[in-house]
Amino acid sequence: MIITQSMLKAWRFCHANFDFKYNQKLKPKVEKIQLKRGTILHEMLDARANQEDPFKKLEVYEKKHRQILLEEAEYYGDLIGDCRRIFENYLRTYEDEELTYMSSEVKMGHPIAGLHIVYEGTLDKIVRDKRGNLWLMDHKTHKKIPDADHRFADLQLVMYAWLYNSVKQVPLTGIIWDYIRAKPPAIPEQLKNGQLSQRANIDTDYETYLAEIGRLDLNPKDYTEILGQLKQKKNTFFDRVILPIASISRMESIVEDARKDAQVIAELSPVLKTKNLNWQCPSCAYFRICQAELNGADAEFIKKAHYVKEVTINADEERDIED
Repeated sequence: MIITQSMLKAWRFCHANFDFKYNQKLKPKVEKIQLKRGTILHEMLDARANQEDPFKKLEVYEKKHRQILLEEAEYYGDLIGDCRRIFENYLRTYEDEELTYMSSEVKMGHPIAGLHIVYEGTLDKIVRDKRGNLWLMDHKTHKKIPDADHRFADLQLVMYAWLYNSVKQVPLTGIIWDYIRAKPPAIPEQLKNGQLSQRANIDTDYETYLAEIGRLDLNPKDYTEILGQLKQKKNTFFDRVILPIASISRMESIVEDARKDAQVIAELSPVLKTKNLNWQCPSCAYFRICQAELNGADAEFIKKAHYVKEVTINADEERDIED
């Protein structure tokens, strides 16, 4: 049996969620915008790591986007334009990085509970710094850059570091959390008098503001103060947190918990489908089905109307793409 971090996460969150996704293999017909955006940005980052043109990847999604239904188009909004602006800003931010990309989208597997249960994961990037040290880099998209408490509770990279060391038996120096805020810098609004807004709380960056001045053929000298503030402002759209590998005791504890859960999943997931009702339920992809079941409505109709069956789980869903 194959166990992934997404499976462990789903099982720990709710057994019904696990059943809908991994036993019944149901997938919402309309993919959440968070997942769609994360997938596009991941593929562009993979292309960059492989020295390919990332914007060619975006063109593929742009063609698909033109063919979607009007209702879906309204839901996704300017998804393609947002991804383009986010990625252009990412390239500007890290144009001078001193990392060599050794591999991208590395799929690995290693036994975690006997030979019949294999833990499997897809590692975003393995990079080498200028000193020759190897790092596990993982891209994560969020509405807001997470804090240290969030990283402590996110066990995926600890498990992936264990997986890499177990398979390659080459020690990693540490982990690079490559955070990408899932929102491009705001384009400053133009006022009735033709000038740009200089309000203090505008959620933008220096390059975006300066580009809009140029697009409207305005005088940069009129915006010296706000441009100076933006140039000194901390980047809130991207962050790279570099951490050493987890201590042996912490890694062993996390892996042991995963091993126990993997054994339980292998034994009980076909029959244990308990709903873990809580305040997070409305954000679950399968909330409509649970609502129908709890209200005595036709859950099978809901499944047919709003979900499709997948033969295999899309690899993109195994990456920790979140918003």
